[in-house]
Amino acid sequence: MEDPGYPGVRRAVLATGGRPVPVPVDSEGLDVDTGIARAPRARVVVVAPSHQYPLGATLSLSRRMALLHWAERTRAVVIEDDYDSEFRHRGRPLTALQGLDEAGCVVYVGTFSKSMFPGLRLGFFVAPPPLVDAFASARAAFPAPASALEQAALAVFLEDGHFARHLRRMRVAYRERGEALLEALRADCAGALTPRSCDTGMQVSASLTAPLSDLSVRDEAARRGVEVAALSDYFSGRRREAGLVFGFGCVRPEALREGTRTLARALEAARGR
Repeated sequence: MEDPGYPGVRRAVLATGGRPVPVPVDSEGLDVDTGIARAPRARVVVVAPSHQYPLGATLSLSRRMALLHWAERTRAVVIEDDYDSEFRHRGRPLTALQGLDEAGCVVYVGTFSKSMFPGLRLGFFVAPPPLVDAFASARAAFPAPASALEQAALAVFLEDGHFARHLRRMRVAYRERGEALLEALRADCAGALTPRSCDTGMQVSASLTAPLSDLSVRDEAARRGVEVAALSDYFSGRRREAGLVFGFGCVRPEALREGTRTLARALEAARGR
């Protein structure tokens, strides 16, 4: 599993009796070679290749192929969390692992909670042919997780083209908000934070360049009414970096600058402690 990564993945692995193995992430996404070295006999890999959370990296094509070749050779399963792939702001999207998979190793998982709204609580997965019967049997053992009416309404929404139009409109909005946040962080917090690029999705991470605890900065910002996450909270192995994670999906560009100015004051206050 990716490290840093989404805490829910670790909780899910532990809940099923698995032993999570943290694998570092860099600008090319999951470090596949390091992962193979640490757990050469792993049975399952969970990866978000389109938009890694919280760092925002996209898994490079060479690493995608290396991961698939390893999975085919060892008969491991790759769970592809296609997080935020609908909201690619720059460059051409890379082909999903599921689209590159020729050996039936990849289980493709997605959700409408981000692309539509969280209250919808509808997701989906595409299982490779060898696993369809096993998934169908497991699914039949549980009650329906979502209303049949909501599923039918969403199906009509998709079929009539409304979802595609919604995505086109929101891509523009999220790109504008991401660019506004990066500009505001560089203007107001340049001495303390170095933000990463925002090519996909609705969040930005930034490294703390000042010798500060990201937990202290997070708490100081919260006292001033600005909500950010501490990057160190997302590590399950050794914490290799301090930084902040920003979500901007529901914040209009004009409000972002006010938030970064408040954050700058929080950083100054944290320095003085």
